[in-house]
Amino acid sequence: MPFFLALGLTWMIYPFFIQTLKKMQIAQHVSVYAIESYKQKERTPIFGGVVFLLVGVVATVFALFPNIDVSLISVMVHMLLFASIGLVDDIKIIKEGKNDGLSGKTRLFLQTLFAISFVMFTLDNSSIQLFSYTLSLPSYVLIPARVFMIVGSINAFNITDGMDGLSAGLSVFVFAGLYIIALNEQATSALFILAMIGAMIGFLRFNIAPAKIIMGDVGSYGLGGVLIMLGLVLGKDLVFIVLYAVYLVEVLCVIIQQVAVRVFKRRVFSYTPIHYAFVLKGMKDQKVIFMFYGYGFLSLVIGLLLYALGA
Repeated sequence: MPFFLALGLTWMIYPFFIQTLKKMQIAQHVSVYAIESYKQKERTPIFGGVVFLLVGVVATVFALFPNIDVSLISVMVHMLLFASIGLVDDIKIIKEGKNDGLSGKTRLFLQTLFAISFVMFTLDNSSIQLFSYTLSLPSYVLIPARVFMIVGSINAFNITDGMDGLSAGLSVFVFAGLYIIALNEQATSALFILAMIGAMIGFLRFNIAPAKIIMGDVGSYGLGGVLIMLGLVLGKDLVFIVLYAVYLVEVLCVIIQQVAVRVFKRRVFSYTPIHYAFVLKGMKDQKVIFMFYGYGFLSLVIGLLLYALGA
């Protein structure tokens, strides 16, 4: 029920939402650093994440109320908190008419603050499970490590969100892996994940090339946050890292590029985020996206194999 409810709601809401945004002239502003072929995407309606995040929550509450697990409530609340950072960022971009938004320090501070809140009040911060072993770590090590994972995952997702349907499509593979794990670990989370899969598929109908709407930072921060939070709540840190591998490779390439330029004054890659490098080499957008989908599916298979082996 939550899957079909979320899917149906998104399909019904987005056409009206897109038309409303167009009438209000609420659209993205492409970065001056974007490659030339992507500057034509200027004025594509933004805020797409508002709909699929709220629909996911509404469908879950409708399906589970009043029997909602406390940890799931925390996941949904913090998902919306992370999304609120992106919402403010998007609004600031629209008002100023340039792709700057909140300062990097402000975004990082708020992400860290909400991550600390989630880790402190939701997770068991005494140990992690790795295969059949329980690894006990002091809280002063485990808490910062998990906060770093959350903040890093959010920004990895945000970096990957650049092509029509890329991040949203990859998230379905991650959600699928988390759903299979949740079926055995936490049934209420499984229903929430189903709702989010339905909402994402509904969004993809309007986000695949040529995109009629993009998720914006409100969507990328919310999605990046909820994926890592579900992985932590389910207690499958290693499996999640594998499921999330494509996003992590994207952010790792950006880090390598920045270090190489600042230290050695030369580039390692022709362009980062790395998905743009393939476009510059002559690949069509759709081919790049489906190639990344293939990597996402491979990560899903390997992650589930690790889970089956007890990771």
